[in-house]
Amino acid sequence: MAQERRNEAREAQRSHESRVQAQQHWSHKAVLPPIGGQDAEDAMLEEARRLSLLDAAPEGPSTASSSSPPSRLSETRAKTESNHRLLEALNSCCGPAHDHEWEERELQREQASEFEAALAADCLREMQAAAKAEAAWEAKESAMLAAENEAAEASRRREVKQSRLPSEPVELKGNGIVDLTVKLPEDQALGELRRRFRSQDTIATVLDFIDLELGREASDPAHGYVLETTFPRAVLGETGATLAACGFERGRAMLLLQDREEEGNCHDAASP
Repeated sequence: MAQERRNEAREAQRSHESRVQAQQHWSHKAVLPPIGGQDAEDAMLEEARRLSLLDAAPEGPSTASSSSPPSRLSETRAKTESNHRLLEALNSCCGPAHDHEWEERELQREQASEFEAALAADCLREMQAAAKAEAAWEAKESAMLAAENEAAEASRRREVKQSRLPSEPVELKGNGIVDLTVKLPEDQALGELRRRFRSQDTIATVLDFIDLELGREASDPAHGYVLETTFPRAVLGETGATLAACGFERGRAMLLLQDREEEGNCHDAASP
């Protein structure tokens, strides 16, 4: 009989130690922030606190003496098993939910980072396209402005030449009247130009006439030309010289219009 009471006392001591460990575990769990389903976790934590308070309540001498050892041992075992079941339920509820939510947050952060990177790349491409379009528009505007300025300048020069070109003499022939024919290059459809000048008109006057008729300028570096005599072959480079000074005082005369590039090639070929 004494041996049986000692066994029951040892069993009760082990049950008490299990309750203490469970209470410490649940008290630690109670202060953790909720991770899983909030309603289920709160209910389980409240139940764990209630059981812990019941297990920790002091038992008076009358209660201890009135309850039989076998019934107290059974009650202790039942409470310990209940605590273990609650602990397992909390672990199964909170742990996986915590991992799942952490994975969802990481996935959201990754998606947000990828979206921001894609948005920045789109903005960069739009800025580059806008800058390219603006540069093309500015280049087009500059070209149009340059063309307009060139056209305006050409029109101004034409007006100046037209204003300083003297009228053609009404006399068909006579002293001081030069009937001048200018033979054009083969690529010119007109073939030749013909007009009467006074012997006191300058070579510049003849050049103004040719510029107005052909729509080109003798002084143009790219499309310029020179006038040459047929015999003897000589370039009329002094634009201020008069026709009389060049040997044309009256009657018929002929000049050759030679492109600058071709005229240079002819001189190169004639050089020894």
